[in-house]
Amino acid sequence: MRQYFQKNKQFIILLFVVFLVHLIFLPGFHELWWDSGVYVGMGKHLFSAGSSGLWEHIRPPVLPAMLGFFSFLGLDVIIAGRILELLFSLGAVVLFYHITKYYFNEKTALLSSAIFSFSSIFFYLSFHLYTEIPALFFVLLAVYFFAVKRYYFSGFAAALAFLTKFPAGMFLPILLIVLLLNKELKNSLKLCTGFLVPVLPVLVAYQIFHGNALLPFIEARETILQVLGCNVLRFKPWWQYIYWIVSENGLHLFAIVGLIAFFAKFKKKKLLPLLCLAGPLIYFSYQHCRDYRYLALFIPFVAMFSGFGIDYFIEKLNTHKKQVFVLVLLIVLGFSVFKGVLFYIGNENRETNPVAEEYFKFLEGRSVSKEVWSSNPVISFYTDAKINKIYYPVYNAGVSADFYEYLLENAEDIQYVFLDNCGGGIICSPDDSVCEEKNKKIKNFLDNNFEKVYDAQFGRCFYLVYEN
Repeated sequence: MRQYFQKNKQFIILLFVVFLVHLIFLPGFHELWWDSGVYVGMGKHLFSAGSSGLWEHIRPPVLPAMLGFFSFLGLDVIIAGRILELLFSLGAVVLFYHITKYYFNEKTALLSSAIFSFSSIFFYLSFHLYTEIPALFFVLLAVYFFAVKRYYFSGFAAALAFLTKFPAGMFLPILLIVLLLNKELKNSLKLCTGFLVPVLPVLVAYQIFHGNALLPFIEARETILQVLGCNVLRFKPWWQYIYWIVSENGLHLFAIVGLIAFFAKFKKKKLLPLLCLAGPLIYFSYQHCRDYRYLALFIPFVAMFSGFGIDYFIEKLNTHKKQVFVLVLLIVLGFSVFKGVLFYIGNENRETNPVAEEYFKFLEGRSVSKEVWSSNPVISFYTDAKINKIYYPVYNAGVSADFYEYLLENAEDIQYVFLDNCGGGIICSPDDSVCEEKNKKIKNFLDNNFEKVYDAQFGRCFYLVYEN
């Protein structure tokens, strides 16, 4: 350990800065997002054999299992989850540094790490219980094991990335392409074996519980094409990721120089970083649903070439290279910290919505003996009751009609119904008039047959809780 610190002094200082900046913002208020509520609910479902929480079969199981384990131990899942995200973030930075050092050099690794560590989306998501940071950690772990020729462990890590965020599974074929181009069939088999070890039990479980081992992947694909947010309300053009890369940190423009220098002295050994950048960029640009969060899976490899581009200019100097490098590194780090923190401050909701807080916590400490139906999964943070989903998988005329019919036939089995129009759970597509009509019928039925025990408004949002 002492030898490692001596050899990587500058990186240890950089890592300490990363930790310190995270520590400054970690204790503050961080809004609980929709997906986080799903993952916590799924975790409770797993560790209670289905008697608690909720289940969404189109979601990957790794992060829910981790959060469920914290809940099972009686820990505060919000605090434990954020500490876990911090550890994954720091681990990703360490892995990234060593990968870049292997494929390029130490100076490029330091410059790239300074850029990547405070990537706006990477820094922002590290305070929320989302899958991007853990998935990226496992992706980088897979690349690291690949670089040091531990192919079985590389495949295993790639599988964990896939089971944390399904699109991260694309890194397995990327790793395979490199091996097959080098005609390393035996190592390809090791890689695939490592991948299958954690994936096969999950596929078997899917087959048992869903009757089709591939059903969650198929329906996840179908669902993402119907999501109202990224497909309609916040639809982005095909070139959006290029724009996000540049706007996230202007230093990414140096990636162009880095790529030119890379191709000028191309070596087959360095093919993997290029594929890890190009593969996800092309894939996500091709998808109709383009979300800023997806940038997190390949932004490290953009930063890698950005750092290489900056280092290329430094190496062109005739004198004072060491002094110039230190100065440039400090400037790069300072600018990256500024950009990352500025994005966080501009996008993080640092004020609580008191109405939403009361709404989500309504079941906290209350006895639940019958069914709970909710249009928002965030309530799973505050109750161990089983949550039935009104919104799942995509709220439309069919789903709203199904819930309305269920209300008519099974009202006596329901104890609570949670409705709000802020999280997106019962928001209909603008052209879905049938869905809107069903919403009116649902609300009228609840108004006439249930007691309204919570009714509040905050801005454009209403929050309603009905008790039977």
